[in-house]
Amino acid sequence: MKEKIIQTYDNNHIFYKHKHFNNKKPTLVFIHGLSGNHTIWNNVVQFFHERKYSTIAIDLYGHGKSSTVKQKARYKLEHFAKDVDCILKKEKISNPIFVGHCLGGMVALVYEALFPKKIKGLVLIGATPANFVKYQHSLMRFVPSFLYKLATTMIGYATTPFSRKKKPYIDFSKLHKHNAFTIVYHDLRTTSLTAYAYTILAMLNYNMKEYLSVINKPTLVIIGEDDKVLHKKSAFDLHSGIKGSQLHIMKKTDHLIPMRKPKELARIIKKWLSMIEKRT
Repeated sequence: MKEKIIQTYDNNHIFYKHKHFNNKKPTLVFIHGLSGNHTIWNNVVQFFHERKYSTIAIDLYGHGKSSTVKQKARYKLEHFAKDVDCILKKEKISNPIFVGHCLGGMVALVYEALFPKKIKGLVLIGATPANFVKYQHSLMRFVPSFLYKLATTMIGYATTPFSRKKKPYIDFSKLHKHNAFTIVYHDLRTTSLTAYAYTILAMLNYNMKEYLSVINKPTLVIIGEDDKVLHKKSAFDLHSGIKGSQLHIMKKTDHLIPMRKPKELARIIKKWLSMIEKRT
């Protein structure tokens, strides 16, 4: 895959990797979750390269090798979606299917709302249709959202003087056997607290529930059977809200599906893609 950096509409920089095959297959656009980077998809991407699918894997704004600055408003999911659109325009991608994990799934849904004629399909993995706090598996879902918003805003402001500090870049695909606490530790090592806090704030303000019924694209919703971050209701609400969508509950895996079971995930997506391709 070729490493690339694009200058966005507001003069920031977004890092991504792109591999192109000259065929009529759709281009798979992979979008990682909160505080990760594109490496979470490494094994999934390799599976699709072996089957001659073009791919794009992105480091979202504030994550990985992409720009990180202190403006709170820049972390809105609408801006993340516009960053992705800049990449698709540059690469002249006309047939994208978005594959998003958690935050990445939210960005995919926001992109669908902003650019409904551009996207060809959606794979939503461990994502939610609205504020993720309400779908948390733990009792934390009963904590009022304004307390989360207050806390994340305060952390964002307090850490902005350090937001430009260079962070290590970790290959998350190699952490597939690590427990959740170790992965959170690496999350905080690789992503500035400013980006972490302001991205969470944007996720708290996210709500696509009313838009779901408008979506008429092929959609696959996936959640782990043992997800301890999100309740399965998040997947059920997406599935019931998006007409004609498919729901798959992956056995014996948690929230970090792209890391834990990349090959199984890839096979599930490939089976779904094959059904779509037969229709066209």
